[in-house]
Amino acid sequence: MDWNQAYLEGNTPWDKGTPSPVVGDLVSEIPQLANVVIPGCGTGNDVLAILEVKPKTITCIDLAPKAIAILGQRFDSFPNVKPVLGDFMSFAAAHPSSADVIVEHTCFCAIPVAMRSDYASACAAILRPGGKILGAFYWKPRDTDDISIGPPFQTSEAELRTLFGTWFDIEIRVADVGFAERLGREFQVVMTRTPNVNDAASIRSV
Repeated sequence: MDWNQAYLEGNTPWDKGTPSPVVGDLVSEIPQLANVVIPGCGTGNDVLAILEVKPKTITCIDLAPKAIAILGQRFDSFPNVKPVLGDFMSFAAAHPSSADVIVEHTCFCAIPVAMRSDYASACAAILRPGGKILGAFYWKPRDTDDISIGPPFQTSEAELRTLFGTWFDIEIRVADVGFAERLGREFQVVMTRTPNVNDAASIRSV
């Protein structure tokens, strides 16, 4: 998937122009003055909801130059919003234990399934103990059980617990809010980073 070309062409059906209702339901979990990271931020719709809780920084990471350019213009009057052009996994490896909160929305479902374990490891690397992943995980984007079809690629509660359970306490339920076509198809998830004596060995270099 050429994400930048999609933004250049305006072929971005995932970009609703407003924050995810699931993310909006979770922003109260973000402490004031937190350092927040948004992987696969797109044009920054979820930033609008996150700004309400007055975080210290919102680091917005995306591979698509056009998306980051739009986000930069959109939030140029907010010095705490930090656009980053690049890959979340590489950013996490370069900034260990630097974040308090990750806001996940349509990044996990967009990356190749084979990279999901690296994504989970990157989340563990960048979050401080006690930090949280707050997010909408698109578990059933279409009526099929074929996990190879996507993006967006589907997931399951069992897969999320397997991928993230080494480092996180996990609360997960089917979201009761959402965009109309996603209602009942997203998990609302809160994962809390726990200290782990095996962290050094279990977090891969990403």
